[in-house]
Amino acid sequence: MLYVEWEIPRVMATVNDEASAESMRRTKAMKAHEGVLAELMSPLALANQIAQTIANAKAAGMHGLVVPALAKDWAETVMQDFLFAAAEVAREDGLSSRIVDRDLFDPNNLEAVEWYEGLRLNDVLPFEDAHKEPEFWEGLDDGETHHYGEIGWEPSQRDRYLTSFGRPAPAARLLSPQYNRLFPVKIVMRVAANLLLNREAWDVEGEDGPETTHHPLFLEDLRIECAKVARYAKRRMEWVDANKGTEFGSWFSVALTDGSTKQDERFTVQFVGSLRSKGQGLPFELGFLAVDEDGVVSITQRGLEFTLVENPLIDKDDGWKDAVTLSSQEQALLAGAIKRNVAAEWTLMTEVLGLIKEGKNSPSEIEAHLVAQGRSATEASVTRSGLMARMQELGVVQRLKSGRNVTYSVVDR
Repeated sequence: MLYVEWEIPRVMATVNDEASAESMRRTKAMKAHEGVLAELMSPLALANQIAQTIANAKAAGMHGLVVPALAKDWAETVMQDFLFAAAEVAREDGLSSRIVDRDLFDPNNLEAVEWYEGLRLNDVLPFEDAHKEPEFWEGLDDGETHHYGEIGWEPSQRDRYLTSFGRPAPAARLLSPQYNRLFPVKIVMRVAANLLLNREAWDVEGEDGPETTHHPLFLEDLRIECAKVARYAKRRMEWVDANKGTEFGSWFSVALTDGSTKQDERFTVQFVGSLRSKGQGLPFELGFLAVDEDGVVSITQRGLEFTLVENPLIDKDDGWKDAVTLSSQEQALLAGAIKRNVAAEWTLMTEVLGLIKEGKNSPSEIEAHLVAQGRSATEASVTRSGLMARMQELGVVQRLKSGRNVTYSVVDR
């Protein structure tokens, strides 16, 4: 009885909180566009009268009625402007995506949305267990349009295409040492899949009937949404730590953003994508996302495969206590992506694993190997630090500490 009495107020508080957030979001959306909507009200009334007059004439069989093309075109333009303005309101009201606006919630509030809201597997599928049906994966390698829009090319696919026309492939390069975690790319991919799945659509009348066109996902919009999710997740994880007496949240969120302008920019450049140098950013370099010259983002087949693998931290309620960020399947897909699209990184990983097996398993010995390849001591240090952090998260090496001494061992898999 005590449980029931406590549970009812809590459920009602959650409902009220969600209703309040929805009301705030709608008010904010209407406020942002009230000027445009107000300006369109009077012209829209006249445009509706024109459209109704033409419709009434047709219904009454008045085939001799002369309709000035200028009047019809004007009415169509006004109606089009109004519909696009209304679509902007709906988009900001949250109807274009199942990801709620994190800025409307306090991460330190018990009743606030969880950090993984809108990111769980069922949130990024067109229907439950869709990814388990063979038909879901048909046509992806042929560049056909999917539930998530047009499927993009990985860098390795693009390079093969260029070389087939006699153009040289780009020089092999390593991942940036600043990519010191791999888990953030899972968050980014789930955000991208959600936005692509729920992208806005409109019908365009054609000779063969209406055709559906979708609003593209632009890199800038993806960066904004990912930054919101990442900073909310970091604060929410810290709150969970404080309330449960754990330290896992600090490990999970180490590469996320604290919400400052500098940290937001760092996170979006490294773990989403650069606006200046399109194609740079961990998801694009791994070949999970693609971007064109106009900044339109698409997901690749391998990227979709990685996105739709269950994650122990996002998709499982008990993932928190296991202190594991990636499943073995996700680790394998990441390793495969590195091998295909970042060949120099794969080569260096192989070399370092060989060194560790030979007993040259300390940071200084690994850095000495990097210096011997032509790097400065500083470059060797930051390269080793980023590389070993990624290899640990891939589950191929383990960091061991005895007093002040640090060594690495190869994980038998």
